[in-house]
Amino acid sequence: MILMLFSMEMNYLCINMVAKRIISILILTQVSFSFFSQSILDSLTYSVDSALIDLKVDKLNNKWYIYDHKIVRSSAEIAYNDTLNFQNIGNVQLDLQIPLKNLFFHRSSNTIEINNSRWGVLSKFRLDQLQIYQPTFVKFTLDKMILVLDVNNNSLYKINENGVKISQNPNPFRIGNQSYFPTQIIQLRNQSLALDTNYGLFIINEYGNLIQHIPLKSYKYLFEYKGKIYLTQGRGIIRYEMSTLEEVDNTSAKKAFLPYPIKSIQTYYENALILFENKRIYEVKVLDSLFK
Repeated sequence: MILMLFSMEMNYLCINMVAKRIISILILTQVSFSFFSQSILDSLTYSVDSALIDLKVDKLNNKWYIYDHKIVRSSAEIAYNDTLNFQNIGNVQLDLQIPLKNLFFHRSSNTIEINNSRWGVLSKFRLDQLQIYQPTFVKFTLDKMILVLDVNNNSLYKINENGVKISQNPNPFRIGNQSYFPTQIIQLRNQSLALDTNYGLFIINEYGNLIQHIPLKSYKYLFEYKGKIYLTQGRGIIRYEMSTLEEVDNTSAKKAFLPYPIKSIQTYYENALILFENKRIYEVKVLDSLFK
């Protein structure tokens, strides 16, 4: 009996030591990632803009500096700066993925406004007229249509730039009996990737059918850079590659821990432009250098 108790105690101690060793390795791995990423960023110059809310880059490589009540657009060659004023930029959802056209969705008035490169209005209409009352995202598609997900009707709409409804389909972001309502969506070829912070990552095809979903709770932002997918969670960032079938390759996940929480990742020419939540802006030539 004594030998049995001694054996059980020794087994417990061994298991406890193994568990502690695994935890130590995980902690050291995270710390090493942090130091590695810190050393990369320490070698780069950066700028600070304490009033900046967000930073975007359009397809002509113009930088859009977004503040509380205005947007300042700076050309790639810094040949000009122009300013667009708003009452409250927090009510505006902005899409810059179509060259020479900018989509502004004004949440407070439920209005879509499409401007040209000089900020002249090309089209403006309210979604109320289409019986769309509670959109979670309003986004250009690659074929220059507009994709809208509506909570009120639990439907995904495709409309044209003049406010004509092209199609209406049931919400594809559905797992079992539970519907989800992503607020962020990006386009990749014939697929769209969407992030719902309560569930994770969804992929739908060009017909609005769900083809993949990955539980990744608590991730805050979704970005694409050079065909790879990045999700951020505080100081953590996870990178996925796309498979030949244009689905997320689960086996390709790599994580890194940066010195500061990330607000935005934008493609600027061949580089990545990173805005951190502490208002620091870095330009990184090789984003993969942050991942071991």
